[in-house]
Amino acid sequence: MNAVDPAPPARDGAPARSCFVIGPIGDRHQDEGSPGRLAYEEALEIYEKVVLPACSAAGLEPTRADLIAQPGEITEQVCRYVMHADVVVADVTGGNPNVMYELGIRHLLGRPTVQLGEHGRLPFDIALIRTIQFKRTRSGLVDARKELEEALRTGLRTGFGIPTPARVLSGASSWEPSEAGREPESDGDDPDAPGLFERFAAVEADMGAMGEDMNAMTRSINDLAEVMEEYGPRIQQAWSPGTPASANLAVTKRMAGALAAPAGELRERADRFATHMEQIDQAVGSALDLLQRASGLGGIPGGDAFVGELVGMAASVREGLAVLEQFRALLAVLAGMSAPLRQPAEEIARAIGRVGEAMVRADGWERRGTAMLQERLTRTV
Repeated sequence: MNAVDPAPPARDGAPARSCFVIGPIGDRHQDEGSPGRLAYEEALEIYEKVVLPACSAAGLEPTRADLIAQPGEITEQVCRYVMHADVVVADVTGGNPNVMYELGIRHLLGRPTVQLGEHGRLPFDIALIRTIQFKRTRSGLVDARKELEEALRTGLRTGFGIPTPARVLSGASSWEPSEAGREPESDGDDPDAPGLFERFAAVEADMGAMGEDMNAMTRSINDLAEVMEEYGPRIQQAWSPGTPASANLAVTKRMAGALAAPAGELRERADRFATHMEQIDQAVGSALDLLQRASGLGGIPGGDAFVGELVGMAASVREGLAVLEQFRALLAVLAGMSAPLRQPAEEIARAIGRVGEAMVRADGWERRGTAMLQERLTRTV
């Protein structure tokens, strides 16, 4: 049995970095129009129009299971690529079982991984992990290619985030400002590098925008609550013994229509909030690094207030997420009884995924900030 070396051919004397692509593959030998052939055509389209050009632009040499040229057992070959490739790009569209299994191995190893998937066809199990979403249109695939290329370039340059399973196994926090055992880099002699107060000001401005996002999400939640309160008695009456099924369907259809707008707005606002959170994550980490280094000098004026605001932000996000979870639990039951309610239920589930993604970052801020405040308090006692 031949072992597989996932390293691609050398270029100009230096091997290019390898990228293994996992995703639904389908069966190209099935009849035209069959489910297996359709899955093959869809997967090939994403590979050729999104993944292949993005990897090439980022200096990666991609391959996927059905393109492995070496003879040998396919299962062993795939496992070797999953474990040893420099980067894995995972198309999680539809939550294919093989894809989820291979992705789980990669997550446990904590190796660089980038996820992408078709909008509306993402498995909820991994909703908290950042995923490049695409629409299967010409412009949608172009946008996905550009976003994947940027994600790969950035990850190769500054490092990829560590998935939650690997963080749990290693005992690492959700936010890693620098490599283990290495002092965070200083701005040094760069005259144009922002100082601590500039960082504070930038983060505070972005947090103001995030506060507006949270207020907007609260309005959407209140709108959803009003709809649920209005239709709750109607649903109970329509589903009471002896009521015809047509009456049940009519009420649930009207309820779904009333929920559609606030659910869609909630998902859009949650996405905007999570994007803002992601954008300022590095700046927050840098500010906390600088505050921590300055703590031995008696601290920085306004530093405690800044850290307290971060901790408060985390508490607010956690509270909002708890409310959303209640909506999801209720709608999950209702959606199982009537198809029209599935769309608003899915919108709320996606909103929860984005807010949960933001919560992971906020948790990291809260842990670091709380530890810093406690240490400050201990020093002053």
